[in-house]
Amino acid sequence: MSAGHPLALPGVVGPLLMTYLLVSVTGKELTERAMSGRAGYAAYVRRTSGFLPLPPDSRPARAT
Repeated sequence: MSAGHPLALPGVVGPLLMTYLLVSVTGKELTERAMSGRAGYAAYVRRTSGFLPLPPDSRPARAT
């Protein structure tokens, strides 16, 4: 209903910008860097979704 209003643009740009910042700049990237040295984390990353809550991959992780 507010699409015709000039202030509707921040209502769309704001969530898109926050999603980009969380996925690419701060949240996910920093967590992956901090956790990368832990045992089993690489297998966890391979079987789970990066940001969206999708079902986990059912294939067993291969030893590398």
